[in-house]
Amino acid sequence: MPPLPIVRDLAVARWAELHMHGRLDALNGLEIQLAAHENRPSYLVTRISDSVLAEDQNADHLYGRQVQPVVGTDGSERKGAIELNPKLLVDGVQPYAAVETYFHEARHAFQDHIADHPEQSESPEQADDFYKSKNGGYLQPDEVKGFHYRSQPTEIDANHVAQTRTMGLYEDLGEPEGYLEYTAGPEYESQRSGFAVERVFQDEARSLVDRRYEAVQALREQAAVGEFAGSGIDQAVQGRTPDQPLSQEETGVSASDNESEDREQSYSHGY
Repeated sequence: MPPLPIVRDLAVARWAELHMHGRLDALNGLEIQLAAHENRPSYLVTRISDSVLAEDQNADHLYGRQVQPVVGTDGSERKGAIELNPKLLVDGVQPYAAVETYFHEARHAFQDHIADHPEQSESPEQADDFYKSKNGGYLQPDEVKGFHYRSQPTEIDANHVAQTRTMGLYEDLGEPEGYLEYTAGPEYESQRSGFAVERVFQDEARSLVDRRYEAVQALREQAAVGEFAGSGIDQAVQGRTPDQPLSQEETGVSASDNESEDREQSYSHGY
């Protein structure tokens, strides 16, 4: 991974002096530098809108999301965005959750870039994982159990990179103790549980990703020959965040796949 840029406004004392717009400015400064290091387009770091939060049934646990760039029919391009829950940016809140969530979503932006530029990947397996995820294989939270969602390759990668980079940033700022205390505290419990869960379910999750990817490719092939003309199926399977998850019949993926009664545990995803 490239060296991390140091953004002084992300230091705890400086963050406390800033309001939401200043905090977003600091994160945008980090994103511009990191994107340049990763040779990918930079995204706009902003807040999740109130309307999106109002519509999301899991809004309390939606820390952030990535909105992919869009090219219009006229060739114009809308810049991609990394959107953070505003509760991470309000006064009195330490920077750690916002910074780690930013790094998580920025890693998804990098994954999408590698999917389109596999020659820049670290390994053929990484390129394959990122390509399948971007092209229909990404497991949506509404389609599978939380532990399978968390354990798919791109989520494991984003979570570990986010934690490693956040720790590295605060080490470089000379104040790692606060982040270590944060990761040991109650706010981080779901993340700690998630790191344990992924080791158990990563093989099952990878299998579900493969099945979803293959099912989506089959749907696209059928659409291409007119079997689903006008049905909007290809629109439904574009990218990592379709408006609605695909049905079990369309993807071949079920929330109960590969489960036994002793696995009925819940994991509340925070990203």
